[in-house]
Amino acid sequence: MPRRSAGHPGDANALVACYTAAMEESDILRSANGLIKSYGEKAAEVAAGKVVAMQQMGDDDGMADWLSIMLAIKNLQQKNQGDVERD
Repeated sequence: MPRRSAGHPGDANALVACYTAAMEESDILRSANGLIKSYGEKAAEVAAGKVVAMQQMGDDDGMADWLSIMLAIKNLQQKNQGDVERD
């Protein structure tokens, strides 16, 4: 049974709010950074593919974890983009 909290699954941010990731934030960030290092700009797409795979398998916990990783990747890439633009 999924671990639901308040929220409506309209987009990725709402879905993460709806499903609580089992992973610790440090593990999410470590995974996100590893995917960015391995896949660069395609890292979020790789994570999105994992979200779909978990959803198709009915693994709500895995889906929530990969959604958290995907959002962390996007946040890190946006932050890095902003840092580059300021230089």
